[in-house]
Amino acid sequence: MTHLKNVETLDKISAFNLDRHAVIEASAGTGKTYTLIELVMRLIVEHRVSLDRILLVTFTDQAAGELKHRIRQRLQQALEQFKTDELLQEHLLSCYDTINQASIFTIHGFCHGALTEFAFEQSALFESQLVNDVDIRELVFRTLKRDWSSQPELVQHLKILIDDKSFNYIEELLLELARTVDSEQHKLYPSGNGEELEILHQHLSSIDFKSLHQIESELPSLQGVTDNWKNKIWNGNFKPFLHALSALVNPFEVDEICLLILQTFKDKTDAKTVCFANYPKVYNENKDGNFSQDNRQAAPLLFNLLDQINIILAAARDFQASRKFKVIAQLLDQLNSKTHQYKSSRGLLSYDDMINSLWGRLKAERELPESDQLLTRALRKKYHVALIDEFQDTDNRQWSIFQHLFLQSEQ
Repeated sequence: MTHLKNVETLDKISAFNLDRHAVIEASAGTGKTYTLIELVMRLIVEHRVSLDRILLVTFTDQAAGELKHRIRQRLQQALEQFKTDELLQEHLLSCYDTINQASIFTIHGFCHGALTEFAFEQSALFESQLVNDVDIRELVFRTLKRDWSSQPELVQHLKILIDDKSFNYIEELLLELARTVDSEQHKLYPSGNGEELEILHQHLSSIDFKSLHQIESELPSLQGVTDNWKNKIWNGNFKPFLHALSALVNPFEVDEICLLILQTFKDKTDAKTVCFANYPKVYNENKDGNFSQDNRQAAPLLFNLLDQINIILAAARDFQASRKFKVIAQLLDQLNSKTHQYKSSRGLLSYDDMINSLWGRLKAERELPESDQLLTRALRKKYHVALIDEFQDTDNRQWSIFQHLFLQSEQ
């Protein structure tokens, strides 16, 4: 969690400085909505800000309706309170008369309003039909699925992936990933882009297999093992594994390496459980009367090798998983791309599209000279103040929109 600097206690709303950016943090039931409304009234009364120049963003239509209703009530009270101030009365009355047009939105309502009201500045469609992404993705997925039978290589990959599951597993997985994964903010893991192979190769190449004779010279110093361990487990199992592994590193035979590693360790995650099978006190610090620390000091080369093999074991499993799931990453990209094409060609827009489209256009404008940032300039001109309710629920993309428009503005 990020700790805020310059934290102050807000004792009175009247003491709050309206000429700066700030975050107000409060527990449930402590009057956050009341505080928001009073800040709006201070802007109207003290700074003579028009209501249509204030952007108030909340997270449900119900909350937006309640804010509008309560601001109307406060404007009525203010009209009674300041009867003798003619100029203020005129300003308050103007705000009261325009309360139904006030910019009190959900985040989606704000983004949709910006995209439609300033469509000309964006060279965008003036009208879009609102749709549910879930319905569109399912429709597009069914279209893609019909083509699978003509792609035998893909079908083979999918059979390996689903193992004993049905093809419905693929559909459920892809639709869930499409709903939750943002390609700009999230990274799919395992990625299937070769990263896992590089990690495996890097760690395997770092092992000095020529030091095996030095490692064997440390074995007599180990506590908690017997001659039977050395004869049956070390000489009969682990040492042959190391020799076989070293023979596959140069040239790098990745398929044989993964097969050897996964057959040797099966479901084990720690190489020490295989190297010291039936002798847990040799390495396990949680065992009473264990020799873990003494053995690490007595056989540093051996334990360093086992630590390296643990890293390789994890890397080999990640690489195998990346090959298995690579097809998912490819199908997810295809599903997202086709869904976007389907909506774009038909003038359709979802709730998430509203946020993504607005941020995409604002982000693109950041690369332009300020005079050419038409949408940014239009929104900054329209809104002099922005108040965000339930700010803790704002995600990175929503925050980027508000940060760009209001915190990075010199106005």
